[in-house]
Amino acid sequence: MSFPFDCISDFMFFKTELEQSDIILIPGASHPQLMERVATLYQSGIAQFILPSGGTIPHVETTEWEFLKNVGVALGAPSESLLKEDKATNTFENARFSLEVLQQQGIHPKKVVLVHSND
Repeated sequence: MSFPFDCISDFMFFKTELEQSDIILIPGASHPQLMERVATLYQSGIAQFILPSGGTIPHVETTEWEFLKNVGVALGAPSESLLKEDKATNTFENARFSLEVLQQQGIHPKKVVLVHSND
């Protein structure tokens, strides 16, 4: 017997082969492993830009964006390849504000790589 939401998880959880993309997106997180994966992808030439997204972290004097940026730069990602979205406080805002950043930069991606946590 299938569950009512099986079709949603079939849609949401899939794997595809990585190929040349326009940008690598990281919706807010304070997990350095995400940026480690992104730095590897960036250095392999998968995309020209990286867009970490995320606002303030409770009880910390930084944003998720700044945390991820610092990890990325320490791993060799050039700071000019890192776009900035540092206001999002939830996943919906990560998507909305990231789209605004891309539009402001004149980037209209046809393909993206989304790197996220399984937590």
